[in-house]
Amino acid sequence: MGRPLREVLKDPNILEALRKDPEGFVFKEAPSVVITMVSWPTHTQLRLEDMNSAVVLAGIPTNFPIAGPMSYVLEILSTTLNFTYKQVVPPDVSWGVRSPNGTWSGMVRQVLEKEVDMALGPFQVIESRNQVIDFSTPFFFDTLSFMVARGSDKIDPWGFLMPFNPNVWGAFFLCLLAICLAHFACDLTQNPPTNLAHRFGSVVMDYIRPPMNQAIRKKVTKNWHRPLLGSWTILALLLNFSYEGNLRSLMALRYIPHPIQTVRDAIEATNRKLIIEHRTSFTDILGRIPSGDLRNLDDQGKAGRYVDLKMRDFMSYYPLVRDKGSIQIFDVTTSLLYFSEYFSMTGRCDFYIAKEKFIPTMYAMVNQKNSPLTPAINARIRRIVESGLYNYWVFRNSNNITACANPPMTIVLMDPIGIGSIWGLAVIWTAGMTVAAIAFTGEMAVAWLNRDSRSEDTK
Repeated sequence: MGRPLREVLKDPNILEALRKDPEGFVFKEAPSVVITMVSWPTHTQLRLEDMNSAVVLAGIPTNFPIAGPMSYVLEILSTTLNFTYKQVVPPDVSWGVRSPNGTWSGMVRQVLEKEVDMALGPFQVIESRNQVIDFSTPFFFDTLSFMVARGSDKIDPWGFLMPFNPNVWGAFFLCLLAICLAHFACDLTQNPPTNLAHRFGSVVMDYIRPPMNQAIRKKVTKNWHRPLLGSWTILALLLNFSYEGNLRSLMALRYIPHPIQTVRDAIEATNRKLIIEHRTSFTDILGRIPSGDLRNLDDQGKAGRYVDLKMRDFMSYYPLVRDKGSIQIFDVTTSLLYFSEYFSMTGRCDFYIAKEKFIPTMYAMVNQKNSPLTPAINARIRRIVESGLYNYWVFRNSNNITACANPPMTIVLMDPIGIGSIWGLAVIWTAGMTVAAIAFTGEMAVAWLNRDSRSEDTK
């Protein structure tokens, strides 16, 4: 075992060699480097039995196997710089955030207090950390989003409204009102203004008939009536054909809800828990945002919606998302890699990533502040980035990475349509018939009252 790195870096000859040629620098005698790390399956994979061993829990530098992209980075650095290393895990198993009294936790505290020489990470590059430690050249970029369980596939009973969006439905009824008013106005210029309500209702009934594929009730004799009715009939037929074609297609599709797509959606889903790893840069950033949706989301989380995620038991939280509807706040890459693993095991795509992304992130290693070794490490990391190796390492073992990247919101349905899938139509029909029955009863009552009053008058 070589001398500790801190002793080796006191040699002025080594410091001069590092300053003159950081890219080509190699230690002549391999120093011993102490590196802190925690498990993050996307980047640094540690076994639970190693992290829970008595030696590791006691904070004693030792050697235990690691895997993942960061293991390759560490191997390249140790080979090209010629150093040996031992590993430790921080007592609180965290990356490190600054507390209100100014102290730090996790791996950042270990580097800051010089308990270790460097931290493997990777770490999110943020200003508060940069004040007390040195970041290497960033080598990976990501962003946060929500990982949510997909809804069960089902036919939307209100699917008959879906062929047109609300704007088209609104424009249709506005056009109907406008053309009825135009007809009514033209009619009043030629006939005395008597019984206005009855006449306007008759006009509306005439213009409702073409969209319902019904013939008009009477012959068109007036010149001004022909262009109004003709233009409206053409428009109504076009809309009708479009509606029927789309409705037939929708009846053969099954809709899969993806309700959480934005931060605002997550805020409004107050019955869902928010799963996030605490004591990270992400929780630190969320806590410092002064206003907006992310501020509201963090306030709700701290008021009881947050569930603390620990990367060491990373996989145990997914039943909360799949079975209990919790929302996982995760980096997109980790979500995609989990999708791949889950699809390989089950053949299903039970999760999706929300459309809105937030807190874009650069990731890097961490060294002690003003460490003379940082330029040499940066030179080697730049070569890894420029060659595209790190991205390749992240995704190379994900055989099904694209299988669930964009899960469909609709699927083709070959099953027969049942009552359960068209009850929305039954509701509309029942409501319409109820209103018609009430109106008919009212008309009969009015007619009966009028008959009695006429009988009294004749007496």
